[in-house]
Amino acid sequence: MQNRTLKERALDVVLGAGVVLFVVGGALLFVYVVTGTAEVNTLRWWAAIASLAVPLVGFAAWKLAALAAREHLAGFDRGMDKTEAVMTHAGRGLAVARAAARAAVVGPSNDDALLPKVGAMKYIDAPHGRGEIVE
Repeated sequence: MQNRTLKERALDVVLGAGVVLFVVGGALLFVYVVTGTAEVNTLRWWAAIASLAVPLVGFAAWKLAALAAREHLAGFDRGMDKTEAVMTHAGRGLAVARAAARAAVVGPSNDDALLPKVGAMKYIDAPHGRGEIVE
């Protein structure tokens, strides 16, 4: 919205003023017609002006919709650029982690020092016999 040219801003102002004048004129004409004092020629002029305004209003709506679509796409592009930057940054971090994992040398496990060696355990006789109830 901030990158719009002076021509686009002026067009918005002119179209907005035209729409406001058209609505106010229509409201005044409606009151004029309801009170019954409108002449046939006045109504004919109003019908001609309203008929000529239809293509202009259609063009104005198309132009404003095109501007809104352009702004929406520009916002979408900005969001995609930021997402791409985040993904690139995350990708670099993953690449560094992957390289560090590849470079890591697997040494002997420390678990072997904690476990008893095979055959080093002694059998301890239980103080009760098989099938006895232990209290």
